[in-house]
Amino acid sequence: MSFFAFDMMGDFVFNQSYGMMESSLWHQAVLKQKAAVALVGTFQFTVWLIRIGLVFAPFSPMVKDWQAMITHCDNRMNERLKVNHLRSISFVQGND
Repeated sequence: MSFFAFDMMGDFVFNQSYGMMESSLWHQAVLKQKAAVALVGTFQFTVWLIRIGLVFAPFSPMVKDWQAMITHCDNRMNERLKVNHLRSISFVQGND
């Protein structure tokens, strides 16, 4: 069920499936996300401690996972926006 949920989320949000249903393997981005969320769960009541950790402990594996997750999401969203922008230009110009 998790493979299906993440594939659908990737397809819906990023316009790109993670392909986990076909491969039966966790995608690297999802593994990073799971590791990064563990950081949030551990320190959920001390938000200030998370901010300090992100600034002063960038070498920590949990912080690296968090940064990798954020980078992956940023890259996918930029690709998605670029595709939608190109589609809207094509539609306005009558090429669709």
